[in-house]
Amino acid sequence: MDTKFDDIFKLSAVALKLNLGYPYLPLTLKWAAQIFVRYLGFLPTFLSLIYSSIYFDGFTKICSNLGLAVVFFVITINYSLLTIFKKTFCDMIRITEENLNCFKKHSEDEIVIRDYVDKGKSVAKAWLLICAVSGGVFPCKAIAGTLYYTLTTGNVTFVPMYEVTYPSYIEERKETVEMYLIIFAFQLFYVIFTSLMYVGFNPLGPIFITQACGQIELVMRQTDRLFAEKNIDIDDALKNLNNIMRQIQDIYNFVNQIQQTHRVMYETCLITSTIIIPVSCIGVVESYSRGKIEIELIFYICAAILQCYIPCYFSEMLSTKGEQLRVAIYGCGWERHWLPRSRSTILLMLTRTAHPLGIHAVFCTVRMEAFANVLTSSYRIFSVMNAAWN
Repeated sequence: MDTKFDDIFKLSAVALKLNLGYPYLPLTLKWAAQIFVRYLGFLPTFLSLIYSSIYFDGFTKICSNLGLAVVFFVITINYSLLTIFKKTFCDMIRITEENLNCFKKHSEDEIVIRDYVDKGKSVAKAWLLICAVSGGVFPCKAIAGTLYYTLTTGNVTFVPMYEVTYPSYIEERKETVEMYLIIFAFQLFYVIFTSLMYVGFNPLGPIFITQACGQIELVMRQTDRLFAEKNIDIDDALKNLNNIMRQIQDIYNFVNQIQQTHRVMYETCLITSTIIIPVSCIGVVESYSRGKIEIELIFYICAAILQCYIPCYFSEMLSTKGEQLRVAIYGCGWERHWLPRSRSTILLMLTRTAHPLGIHAVFCTVRMEAFANVLTSSYRIFSVMNAAWN
């Protein structure tokens, strides 16, 4: 099994390198200049969405535009987190590689670790699929629509990726080939730039969480073997207990690092999804009432739902593993052997694991309950907005 992070989680590593968010990239003047150039290509589409919403669009179109514009702030926050916690991300990658390297020679442990590595890799693949579908539908719709109307009407008819109203100079020329291609290029860059960040950054949390779960699983296996024999070597038992206690402390420190780097990101994820889902649903309902189906918004809504579901699911898994670890420590069979020093160590371990493992956002714990709250809040907002519009 590979032990290098870049080789195991290639999708996330490559995406982060392409958008210059990879933690090991040096923060130089050249890096800053490249980020600036990327934002010069990223900003125009965002500004056009805001401009059109303020000056021209109706209520439902504003909802659709704002749902797309929110992504700009999410990407900017993610860049900020990757820069501010650059050293912490590097430490977590290094710890992940060290853990994989420690257990690659033990077949039973490697099977456990491989299972959790595969779960982390599946998240990166899932995000690649999500971005390919939800992001790819915008340019595909524009290209297919342009070809269809051009062939059926006999006149060249351009279909934009995002239907927005521009300042007069651009608005008067947007039907020309040159201006259409310029607008299309900026909007396509908006999709690609966003997708790279989602494929690169969003899987990092679940990847590190699954690694923590794998380490917990190994510790549980070790505790099961501690007092399994009737006759045990006291020195070996105490040594193994101390090793387990150190591993538990390392796991908690690792989870604290995940908490530090992803707390703001997950709070942003929960809040933005609560906004994106209802406003995009309003756009879908309004377009349906006009006899159209905004298929791209439907995919966008699905992506927003999965954006919340994935971290909540894996954080729930971590919390469950933490509870199982505490039960495994208490049920390891310590009561069958009179070892006072071992009992004091067990007590310390139980005290340490009394603090539940999990990832906490700013205002809530990231669990399936938080995901349910997002869906409930989204439905309430949608109901109020729909009633107000009608």
